Amino acid sequence: MIFGGVPEEHLQLNEDTLYSDEPGQQDIPIDIRPTFDKVIELLRARQYAGAEAIMNRHWMGRVWPCYQPLGDLYLEFEHTERVTGYRRELDLSEAVSRVQYEAGGVTFRREYLATYPGQVIAIRLTASRKGALRLRIRLGSVHPTAKARVEGSRLIVMRGKAPGLAVRRTLEWIESRGDQWKYPELWDENGKRRPNAKTVLYGDEIGGRGMEFEARLDGDELVVQIPQQSIAEEGKARLASVFVFPFLGATHAGDIEGYLFVPDGSGGLIRFADNKGKFRTPYSAKIYGTNAGLEPDPRHLYINEPYTVQFPVFGIVHGERRHALFAEVESGQHNANIVAYPNGVNTPYNWATAQFLARESYLQPTS
Repeated sequence: MIFGGVPEEHLQLNEDTLYSDEPGQQDIPIDIRPTFDKVIELLRARQYAGAEAIMNRHWMGRVWPCYQPLGDLYLEFEHTERVTGYRRELDLSEAVSRVQYEAGGVTFRREYLATYPGQVIAIRLTASRKGALRLRIRLGSVHPTAKARVEGSRLIVMRGKAPGLAVRRTLEWIESRGDQWKYPELWDENGKRRPNAKTVLYGDEIGGRGMEFEARLDGDELVVQIPQQSIAEEGKARLASVFVFPFLGATHAGDIEGYLFVPDGSGGLIRFADNKGKFRTPYSAKIYGTNAGLEPDPRHLYINEPYTVQFPVFGIVHGERRHALFAEVESGQHNANIVAYPNGVNTPYNWATAQFLARESYLQPTS
């Protein structure tokens, strides 16, 4: 979202994998069997309100984890003169948002372009007089855990932690339905509120739960890190693998020309052409080959022996002389796969990423 302020421009930033809560926290003992026959009986008798009341009380789980904003980008301009001629527009034909105004006899213009296929927000700032454009750039966040700092001369880093619990309803609404037992973090076994009960809990308020995030404004590079200490497992839930920014640079079937680049031997290309569902399996290969200690030799399964991934890289290209993404796995590559999904495999999108393996299956033949 672009707010269009004059002394301060504000852009809200989002990342679609950032959520509250952690895996396993939604596992509560829901059992519909004791009330199933009663609900069917009420439905057949057209007593829908009674059936709904039972299902809401005994069949429904907790509210879903909440999508979280990542942060905010602020552009602070040095304007001391009176501002006139302010104009703001959204050009749908070009998908460009513009802000223009005059201050001190200088025309200032800002242009914003957000492209989903390119996964890029581009900003162009201009002034009609050389040297008149002066500003400060900073990152912020609604999350109180987020802290930003400058590293070197080109890098701004913001790190934080999303809430470990965020409910979409008020505490009063949950209590009115008798659902306190579904949220032991907020109510005790007698249904009474705990001292720290509120709709959003961070850090120590929720036992350290929450997804850590990091955003870097580093020239023309985006650096992604997954802090090892942020991975926590509770109960029976176990982390199997992590896909990093899987839809960064993704395209919809047939929208634009281009291809996925995979390190298959000397390099392979998977075109963006609309495959109309004819692909059933993705490309997936372990960097530097399989682990002989854990996995059987797969070569006997193929007519032609597959290539080994020699380089921990992959890429996405959007047409000729247009946007492109080249990614390199700099750490963790010995336990990672390069995966590429052409449209038609699970989704209508073309996407590629690195899959980091936290656990692998080990099969021991017994005979």
